Amino acid sequence: MPFIRTGLVVTRQQFKNGIEGFLISGEGEYCMAEVATANGYLDYVQHWRNEVDRILFVELVFFIQRETKAPFEKRKAIAEVIAEYNTGEGFRKMLLFARKALAVRYLKQPHADLKLPDAETGRNAFWLMVSEVVSLALEEP
Repeated sequence: MPFIRTGLVVTRQQFKNGIEGFLISGEGEYCMAEVATANGYLDYVQHWRNEVDRILFVELVFFIQRETKAPFEKRKAIAEVIAEYNTGEGFRKMLLFARKALAVRYLKQPHADLKLPDAETGRNAFWLMVSEVVSLALEEP
């Protein structure tokens, strides 16, 4: 999770770095929830879904709405970051990492026993959510 103190004005690169941090964190939590759901570990799912909501719908929205040092097109900067991370291979790697983390840290069992959810469906759902959050954050009051 990016740590940028409240009240500081950010440059375009700092803005992109912050967006990147929120997207990576949100995607990781989303993948944890998806793997837990696919394997029937519903006790864990709500925790990770709550984290996704907090990261995307609260922290990311407030970050996007921050003041910047020089005027630049925020939507374009966000699109550049999304283009870098919205890949099928990247999402599949995140699911594999989430499967391993769920097994080792929470279930204390071999990760090979856990099923993976459909990567393309999950990827589309996650990035649709991100698109909605960005639209919400960039809306004029």
